[in-house]
Amino acid sequence: MISSSSSRLMASDEIRSSPDLTPMLDVIFMLLVFFMLTANRVEQALTIDLPEKGSEQATPLEQQETITLTLFPEPDHWGVNNSEFYDWFAVKRAITKAQSQHTEARFLIAADRHVSIERLLQVLGYFKSQGIAVADILMQTNSRTFTEGKHL
Repeated sequence: MISSSSSRLMASDEIRSSPDLTPMLDVIFMLLVFFMLTANRVEQALTIDLPEKGSEQATPLEQQETITLTLFPEPDHWGVNNSEFYDWFAVKRAITKAQSQHTEARFLIAADRHVSIERLLQVLGYFKSQGIAVADILMQTNSRTFTEGKHL
């Protein structure tokens, strides 16, 4: 293709006359990063009503049929009534089965003091998702420690 020198000058003038967008894109990128880092995230929380005074407000359990869910300190070690499980899905099935067999029973959560709060919240979240509104948490009234091999 043959081009004249005047067409080459026009093409180079068009390139020179168009604005350079690189600085503007840099500023937009920096603003985007700034807003992403300073934006408030929506935190999700599980509301738990805790007693204000402590053991004075604790009441002894009524002699009512209970389904006991035990959280052992070892990861993925659970107990439902007198059965032990090492799989969360098996625990959920056992809870559902126990609830269907004992419709009036209350749930009692017993956990070793070394169990992470994450596992307790996992259980409470599962109870909430299943519509189980009544769950008691077993606590010790004194500060004595457990002997090795014994759990709540």
